[in-house]
Amino acid sequence: MSIVCRHYGVTAHAIQSRARPNHIAHPRMVVCWFATQLGYTGAEIALAVKRDRSNISNALHKVDTWRRDDRRFQARFLPLLANLKREFPALNGL
Repeated sequence: MSIVCRHYGVTAHAIQSRARPNHIAHPRMVVCWFATQLGYTGAEIALAVKRDRSNISNALHKVDTWRRDDRRFQARFLPLLANLKREFPALNGL
């Protein structure tokens, strides 16, 4: 979570807060997506980001859609993905 927070300029506290502005919600969704790629369950992620599992499912769907269709998201996400691949070799298949 700390790498994603640093990349997007938000705190872990903000990620875990109830705040919904895009500058917080989008990094929270990215945290959820990376956590699933690293093998965490929806329940574990929900506990970590203080959300319910339906929020996690929605976040995963949105990030997948943005990765595929949103050039602006991709421009911000791809450098983060490259950085995380260096930290977590399990992500190298992405």
